[in-house]
Amino acid sequence: GVVSDCVVQSGVVESDGGINSIRAGGICGTNSGELSGSFSNGASVTVSNDSASAYAGGILGYSTASLEMNAAVNTGNVSSDSYSGGLVGYGDDVTVTDSYNTGNVSSDSYSGGLVGYGSGTITVTDSYNTGNVSFSFSSSFYCYSGGLVGYGDGDVTVSNSYNTGNVSSAAHSSSCSGGLVGYGFGDVTVSSSYNTGNVSSPSDFDSYSGGLVGYGRSTVTVSNSYNTGNVSSPSSDDDSYSGGLVGDWRDTVTVSNSYARRGYRSSASGTSGSLKTEAELRERATFTNWDFSEV
Repeated sequence: GVVSDCVVQSGVVESDGGINSIRAGGICGTNSGELSGSFSNGASVTVSNDSASAYAGGILGYSTASLEMNAAVNTGNVSSDSYSGGLVGYGDDVTVTDSYNTGNVSSDSYSGGLVGYGSGTITVTDSYNTGNVSFSFSSSFYCYSGGLVGYGDGDVTVSNSYNTGNVSSAAHSSSCSGGLVGYGFGDVTVSSSYNTGNVSSPSDFDSYSGGLVGYGRSTVTVSNSYNTGNVSSPSSDDDSYSGGLVGDWRDTVTVSNSYARRGYRSSASGTSGSLKTEAELRERATFTNWDFSEV
C-alpha cells in the first residue's frame, strides 16, 4: 500500500509490553510498501517491551521496504528500549532529504536524531537534527548514538546536513557516539556538514566518540566539514577513543578541509583534522576550498 501526505499535530503514541516486537511511529508503525509526499508529526512516541525488540520513530517505527523520506518533520520526543529515530527507528536502504527533527531521542541500544538503525545504504542530504540524542538506561551491553544516524549497517553518506543536539551513549561493554554518525559498519562519507553538540560515550570497556563519526569499521572520508562540540570517551578500563572529527576506525580515514574547535576534550587516539579557535571558526577565510553555496 501507499501512505502519503500525513500530519499529526500533537498527542501521545504509546505501547507497553508484548510477546513479539512492538513497532510504533507518529505516522506509521510498520511499513512494507511506499511512503509518498510530505509528513509531519508533533506527537511523542514511546515504546517499552521487556520480552522483545521495541521500535520507535517520529514518522515511522519500522520499515522493510526501501525508504525515501522527503520533507519529513518531527517535533515530538521519541523513546524506546531498542531502536529510536527522530524520523525512522529501523529502516532498510533509507534516503532522507530536506527533513528535520527537533524532538529528543533516546533508547537503550540504537538512537539517531533522524535514523536509529539503518540496514543497507543510508543517505542523508539537506537535513538536520536539533534534539538531544541519548541512552534510556545504563544497563545495556552496547549502545550506539548519532546526531543523525545511530547505527549504519551498510554504507552511510551524509551531505549538506548538521546536528546541534548533544549526543551521548552509555553501556557496560561498548558504546559509540558521533555528532553525525554513531557507528558505521560500511564506508562512511561526510561532506559539507557540521556538528555543534557535545558528544560523549561513557562505558565500562570500549568507548568511542567523534565530533562527526564515533566509529567507522571500514573507510571513513570527511571533507569540508567541522565540529565545535566537546568530545569525551570516559572508560573505567582506559579503552577510550575519541577525536574532534572521528573517534576511531578499522581500515582507513581520510580528512580534507575539515576542522575541529581547539580545546575540545578527547584522548589522543582519534583524528581531529585541523584544530581552530572558536574565533577562527567564525571567519570565512578559515574554510579554504569551500563552496558556501552548498554548506
